[in-house]
Amino acid sequence: YGDHRDLHLSLRRQRQMCIRDSSSTDWTKNYYPEETLLSIQNPISNLEKIYEKYPNSEFYILGHSLGGVIALSGIANSEKINKQTKSVVTISSPIKGVNKSDENSGLRSLIELFACNSKENHENKIWDDISNDSKFIKQISAHDYNNTKVYNIVNKYDLVVSSESAKLEKNFPYFCINEVDKELFGLNHSTLLDNKVISTEIINLLIIKC
Repeated sequence: YGDHRDLHLSLRRQRQMCIRDSSSTDWTKNYYPEETLLSIQNPISNLEKIYEKYPNSEFYILGHSLGGVIALSGIANSEKINKQTKSVVTISSPIKGVNKSDENSGLRSLIELFACNSKENHENKIWDDISNDSKFIKQISAHDYNNTKVYNIVNKYDLVVSSESAKLEKNFPYFCINEVDKELFGLNHSTLLDNKVISTEIINLLIIKC
């Protein structure tokens, strides 16, 4: 989103929010790339711990890719997260799940690349959790979200998560944006985050329209 400091200040002006320190020291203490491949229950538990520290706060979650799945799964599985989360915007998130048999999917390859892990690692529980028949994916579809505004944003040209997998049109409003990466490596998966105009609109959707 450009300069994250400006974004953080903008968010603070509009709502009381908990914003995690993004310094390198804090990041290394709280996150290890290989954790991306663990079960969704792990980040949900971590999210609950953050909520416990701020019991009187409202939360507005912007979730890209797996982040959107974790956010909606957290709401569906945790009463605490459900009660305190006022809005969620998912961006290119496989909320309908992925085909478990597709071992060479762009999503799998991209996540394992950044997680510095191989397909031979049997601890890659994330793939069971985001398969289209997993309990987490089914819970996302079944939950009522009465307490939370949810919007899905999809990119028609995303080569990692298909636009069909990234929206639950029967549950949530969705916006389809056609944006192509300047560089092939991104596979159009994070293009919407890199575009300052689009990312600003996404932030407005997250905070103002809730």
